[in-house]
Amino acid sequence: MVSPERRRRAVELVMREYGVSERWACKLIGQHRSTQRRTLNQRRIAERAELLEVIRELCGQKNKRRYGYRRITSELRKLGCVVNSKRVRSIMREDNLIVRPRKKRRKAKGVSANSCVRRRAEHVNHVWTYDFVKHKTADGSDYRILNIVDEFSRYSMPPLVARSIGAEAVIEHLAKLMPIYGSPGLLRSDNGPEFVAEAVQRWLASISVGTAYIQPGSPWENAYVESFNDKMRDELLNSELFFTLKEADTVIQDWIEHYNTDRPHSGVGGRTPAAARAALQGSPRSSHALGVPEGLHAQALS
Repeated sequence: MVSPERRRRAVELVMREYGVSERWACKLIGQHRSTQRRTLNQRRIAERAELLEVIRELCGQKNKRRYGYRRITSELRKLGCVVNSKRVRSIMREDNLIVRPRKKRRKAKGVSANSCVRRRAEHVNHVWTYDFVKHKTADGSDYRILNIVDEFSRYSMPPLVARSIGAEAVIEHLAKLMPIYGSPGLLRSDNGPEFVAEAVQRWLASISVGTAYIQPGSPWENAYVESFNDKMRDELLNSELFFTLKEADTVIQDWIEHYNTDRPHSGVGGRTPAAARAALQGSPRSSHALGVPEGLHAQALS
């Protein structure tokens, strides 16, 4: 849909290029004549220009280049701007700042007993979910990222970035995280060899952490970490070129810090995951403590 302002400019172009009257130009373009003659006052024009500059600055920041109008609106409100999301969308659309949405996958039917829909997280550290992301450095060498997310607060633990990650490396990394962030009651994962390895299962059993393996070939059952992986690819990996593993590790850890402490998340009531996690420490263990409607916490929303 073309905005009235763009149609106004089109009418002016037709009148100037072809010498037709305003009436005929408006009829051709589909613009009402009263709309064509209506102009914004100087104060509104100045406000719009000032808001556009702030939006451009936000959209140009490294970690906000893939933000849509809703998240940009949240950022503006954090800066003290009283603004409607529809106005932000209009301004971003006219300035070609609207982010093309990712193609949505078709929802699969049926879930197993260990899926995130049937076996839901009920409080912080109830369910952690983990999975691998595979990427390459500039020389074409593969490396892997082990992402670990608390399903209830959407908080991401520091990931493990390495060329190769086996079962022993998984155990070692989890053993470093648990004294800092607490131990989960349950670890949800797919059936990758690093997760179903006997050593991993034996170690988790020894510290009383349960496992929830999803149905093979059913990534939608582990939707929280799959959604997080998509965000990492879309907002970071697809736009960065890393020359060394150390560089990749540093930038990825910085992005995780941004994700946890600066990026608002719709799945936890528009808060950041860090704020959501902090809000539940010592609070009643329910989604209401986050200000999230009943059932919303079960959806892996961005």
